[in-house]
Amino acid sequence: MVKVDNSEIAPALLVCDRDVLGTKLDDVVNLMRSGVGRVVGDEVGKSGRQSGAFAVALDTSFPRSPGGLRTYLPEHLGNGYWDVVELVPGIYSSITDAHYHRVHRLAHPDETLIKIRVICSGTLLIGTRREAISGGTAHIHSLHPEKANCFSYEIQPGALQMVTLHLLPEALENFGIDIRALHLAIAAANTAGTDANPSQPISVSPLLLRIASDMIQSRDRLPPALRLTYITGKSRELLTEILTSLFYGVPNSDMTGTAARETRLKRRIQEAKRILDSSGATPPTIEQLARMVGVNRTTLKTAFKATYGRTIHQYHAERRMNEARRLIEESALQIGEIAERLGFAQLSQLSTAVKRHFGCSPRELRRRQQEPDLPPPE
Repeated sequence: MVKVDNSEIAPALLVCDRDVLGTKLDDVVNLMRSGVGRVVGDEVGKSGRQSGAFAVALDTSFPRSPGGLRTYLPEHLGNGYWDVVELVPGIYSSITDAHYHRVHRLAHPDETLIKIRVICSGTLLIGTRREAISGGTAHIHSLHPEKANCFSYEIQPGALQMVTLHLLPEALENFGIDIRALHLAIAAANTAGTDANPSQPISVSPLLLRIASDMIQSRDRLPPALRLTYITGKSRELLTEILTSLFYGVPNSDMTGTAARETRLKRRIQEAKRILDSSGATPPTIEQLARMVGVNRTTLKTAFKATYGRTIHQYHAERRMNEARRLIEESALQIGEIAERLGFAQLSQLSTAVKRHFGCSPRELRRRQQEPDLPPPE
């Protein structure tokens, strides 16, 4: 039976009395992790709207750890709040649900950061060109310390509902994202050349806006502890949808017609190759592989050859021969052991395959690796 440690501290959203907008992300995170502030205990009333009472609805005797940080707007600026939630170290999401009484200008601090904004309602003026981005749009911004002072934005009076992802490059690299390619994609959209930090609009699908809207509206539908889990999951979904749009040119939810079919088939053929690469000596049959990736046998064979320039059988045979050569030259295994490991029923089958592929027997191949001055086989 799995034992549950009831002493483990549950995450909570903390209210910070400091204005953290425009502050370095590291400082915001340190403040959040320090546990400074009161626990948010938004109370859902009969109307379904939350009163904003802080500790009324919480059992304060239950231990809590900081899972996020909330800062409310000062009265002279307007009303509403910004929530900051940590997904993983280096990747954070912020949710803005506020109404500004006047223009509010924010300058980005000197830090290397990628920001992705999805605006459901409201208007921002971005950068020195004061480019207007409004509700129903999404943008990605690449920030650098030496140019941060050149990049600021103004929040315009009125309602602002927005979700922002704050991404440290090294954290994205841990997810397998090619940061150089991402920066090139962002820079390619910077046509003006006057802004120090380029801004690229992102194709917005209905799903993208719905994810952001659901994150904002979750305050009215979920208790605080569950809301943190919900926001974390939705933030990951939002990030996946946006990165798919950037690297594949079209969001998952927006693909239709021929483009959709071609993109899906390409990904399934890539998946088939990954399965073959990890299958060792006993690869699946073509029928099994087709079922695993969700295409028919004929489509798999035709598309695989068109993509990789060889049949599935040829690809597996070449991969097995390369592995045979590596084991013969680099390992201390007996040739018979290598034959067994690679799925050859008999040693003679391995010998025949190696001689046909490399022009010499396995033993000759190993001897030539150990004695590189030997003449090549005739």
